[in-house]
Amino acid sequence: MNATRTIQKEEVESHIRDWFQGSKGEQRFPVKGKPQGLFGGDYLFIIWRGSIYGRFKVKDIEEIAPGHRPVVGSRQFETKGTHNIVVEAPGEIALSVIQRKGHVGIRYDEVKEWA
Repeated sequence: MNATRTIQKEEVESHIRDWFQGSKGEQRFPVKGKPQGLFGGDYLFIIWRGSIYGRFKVKDIEEIAPGHRPVVGSRQFETKGTHNIVVEAPGEIALSVIQRKGHVGIRYDEVKEWA
């Protein structure tokens, strides 16, 4: 099942855009708790400022070492994530506006509007 993840509205767009450009590799999105319904081959959709910015294909879910506090974003914000959603990068940028309300953590959503 696919899921959505919200990026803080204060994040600068150039930082987000970098995830969707460049060479092939991996990107990690820390979350609190292990996503139970998200698996390799599913998609993680990124919400920023009320719309889906793009999507990534999920490779794996990995546990973060106890006591490790991952940092995220252009401001290097420290998180309390316990698991990483590992995705294939670069991702795909949305070609049209798909509205979604932001939220904490992940939400399971098929995003049927993605064409």
